[in-house]
Amino acid sequence: MSSEIDYLPSDPTVANRVSGYIPFVDVPSGAPNTLVNADLSQVLNIVAQQYWKADVANHAVIPMTTQEQAAWDAKLAADLLASQRTAAQADIVSTSDLGKLERAVADIIINQLNLHTTWENALAAAVAGAATLAALKTAVAAITPVPTVTLAQAKAAIVNDIGSGGEGD
Repeated sequence: MSSEIDYLPSDPTVANRVSGYIPFVDVPSGAPNTLVNADLSQVLNIVAQQYWKADVANHAVIPMTTQEQAAWDAKLAADLLASQRTAAQADIVSTSDLGKLERAVADIIINQLNLHTTWENALAAAVAGAATLAALKTAVAAITPVPTVTLAQAKAAIVNDIGSGGEGD
């Protein structure tokens, strides 16, 4: 029985990063970039496997340096973030229930923002057009206020938006 370590000599983040470990193999693959029965004494049950790298010259596996671990962690975090962003972008345009919900919520938020923008524009026009304080008070009083929205009303609006096929489309 042998063990086999696969490593990536040209990994752009950490050279010789271990990409695979098979603790028991009957017939080693003999593939390039593979160490068979390498010395694992510095890493096995000591260092998380994601932080292993091959020391080819000494036929051993050693832990990454602190800097290499930080670089590897940063790469994994960046990859995860990119994956999550891609998934979120796909969700918002998908025809799935989640995509419909996200678009409906966005639609309701946009509608509320537009109501407030309309009110602010009317206020700005009233201020610009008023020559006296009395005229300003009269003009502002004539502006239709934007009502507050409760959580129950927001939920109902979202359900109605989805039910009507709106979903922000």
